Amino acid sequence: MATLKFRFDLGKLVNALAFFADAGIGDLSKLKATKLLYLADQRHLFKFGRPITGDRYIAMDLGPVPESAYQLIGRLAESVPDLDVFSDSEIEVLKGVVADYGSVGASDLVRLTHQHGAYQRADAGRAPGSIVELPYDYFFDDAPADSEGARTLADNEQADRAFAEALDAAGRRALAKKRHDSQVAH
Repeated sequence: MATLKFRFDLGKLVNALAFFADAGIGDLSKLKATKLLYLADQRHLFKFGRPITGDRYIAMDLGPVPESAYQLIGRLAESVPDLDVFSDSEIEVLKGVVADYGSVGASDLVRLTHQHGAYQRADAGRAPGSIVELPYDYFFDDAPADSEGARTLADNEQADRAFAEALDAAGRRALAKKRHDSQVAH
């Protein structure tokens, strides 16, 4: 099985953070926001075969962390979410994560996510203070029984994206060749 990689969507990341802020979570810190993003990406992956943000996950001392979000959160000002960037399933999951975890403190979310097999697997050989990748494949260590088909959906999404990217690359090469041949003919 190929390692799962998803296309990162900065717009969805920014708007997911704005969604959490707009949901009235009073203690929304950088730490809590990264945990909520992880839980939302994990839940959407389990239900629909793809995460919401596609961010790259890393394991750190305080648990699983979406890498781009971690770097970006400190630079973001409060904003109102543009819900048009999300599918209906993504909004459903974001609302569910806010309902389930919005009132949970950041330190409790750290303890919760430390119990996840995905984090434990990535963290197993990590030295304190260091960072290691936490691949989406590991997320399935914690998948509920009713998400059996999600891995197949994720693999199919991966294959479809790889095919589309290959077609795009072939099209760009053909266009470049056509331009080159046209220039040579003149």
